[in-house]
Amino acid sequence: MVSVLWVALAWSALFPGLQEGWRDTHRVHLRNGQFLDGRLEQIADKEVLFRWSPSALLRIRRMEIDRIEEIKIRPLRSLPKPVPLPEVIGPPPVEGGKPEPGEKPPEIRSELAAAIDVITASLVEATESKRVMLIKRLRSYGLEGARHLISQLPKYEPTRASAALLALGSMKDLQIDRDLQELLLAEMPLLRQEACLLLAAREASGAVPSLVGLIADPVPGVRVAAAEAVGRLGDQGRLGLVAEACLDREKTVRAMALHFARTLAVRTDSELELVRLWLAMVPRAGAGAKADLAVAIGRLAGTHKNPEVPAAEMVQALVELLGDRVEAVRAAAAGGIGEARSAGAAASSDLLAALENERASSVSAALCEALGNVVAQSAVDPLIAKLETGDDVVKDAAGRALRKITRQPFDLDPEKWREWREMSK
Repeated sequence: MVSVLWVALAWSALFPGLQEGWRDTHRVHLRNGQFLDGRLEQIADKEVLFRWSPSALLRIRRMEIDRIEEIKIRPLRSLPKPVPLPEVIGPPPVEGGKPEPGEKPPEIRSELAAAIDVITASLVEATESKRVMLIKRLRSYGLEGARHLISQLPKYEPTRASAALLALGSMKDLQIDRDLQELLLAEMPLLRQEACLLLAAREASGAVPSLVGLIADPVPGVRVAAAEAVGRLGDQGRLGLVAEACLDREKTVRAMALHFARTLAVRTDSELELVRLWLAMVPRAGAGAKADLAVAIGRLAGTHKNPEVPAAEMVQALVELLGDRVEAVRAAAAGGIGEARSAGAAASSDLLAALENERASSVSAALCEALGNVVAQSAVDPLIAKLETGDDVVKDAAGRALRKITRQPFDLDPEKWREWREMSK
């Protein structure tokens, strides 16, 4: 009898609420449909401290919580009582109250829209590990969530839009190509640019007709992205559009257009057509574009694998540019001949003639480099002479060229080179 009394006293001391048949506790309903029972310890700005058991204190992010209720151990007929919380954690209320029976439901569930809104806002300042977790959560919402996210992008400020676009990049398994194509018409340049890159990464070849118009977009970054997308996705019929972008007024756009025009030509086995396009563009190109084309033409002449590509014709076009009135073009033409390697060796005499008459230091240095790249044996004596008469830039270039041609390790001392030259003869 005494032992029974002690057990009763201990039970009442440990659980005073049960003296009346009640015990205060809370139920946290999570957005994934699950719930936890325990005691609510603290509500912070971004998380809730929840005691799940006497020895387990959980930190639950508020974005993961649907609602919290205060409950008690009570008869089943009793209803839980809602807990008032600062700043509503659950989904926002629907304007006008609950929809009447028969009304058309919203296009996306309000709780899903609210969750996506919270996650995209959190992505902006999230750490790398947390960003991975948040993107994984966005992916779990499937096609419905991805389409809603795309529809909201025009409403976001650029930083938030960038973070959301990063998340969309991981959703290649979802059929959202058509939704992404709508962003090509967005007012925000960032959305147009990133939509081009996303469609390229998704290999959405059906989007090419929509992409080609952006090659002439007023924003350089969009033009670059469009050239890349068409270069990676387009067919041979689009090569002329990408090649035309090689004349762009912005150097960064030209550089990318040159690269992706070559990418498209190689992929569609149309390098010969690209050569014809580039050679025809040289006379009407501005100085900057002409210089970039010269280097690209020389590089193509030296690296192509198509036996039909007329490397000699390409090198001859570069030789003609050695007499251009613009220094940068002359230097680029020399560099292009050097890029042509074995094909450029046929132009050794043209390079030497240009070096003898050139007065601009930058062009003379480029000519020396080109002679070294084509391994012009006839250039050894003129290059040694440049070690005596050239400025520091020209001397450095002449020294590098001599070491490439002769495979001798000498520095810039012309006497050492002359002694070696006499002995080698």
